[in-house]
Amino acid sequence: MVDGEPVQVMEYRDAAALEADAGHISPDGSSTGTTMVTWIAPPHFFRTDTAIVLYVGESPQVIEALTSVLGLQFAGR
Repeated sequence: MVDGEPVQVMEYRDAAALEADAGHISPDGSSTGTTMVTWIAPPHFFRTDTAIVLYVGESPQVIEALTSVLGLQFAGR
């Protein structure tokens, strides 16, 4: 949870595994590989060396907190 909002964290053993999965996420976050996703709110994908962090929502406070810790999102709206 970040500022009361749910955030998903997917941890990876190494950066290569993370990059393989991250490479399947479309720039706007609307698809992963061949799967189209219908989100209930805008998706925001962030990453570290060993984790992909997903926030689905519109809270400026959550987006700002994630950006300050993780840097700019690599996919999403």
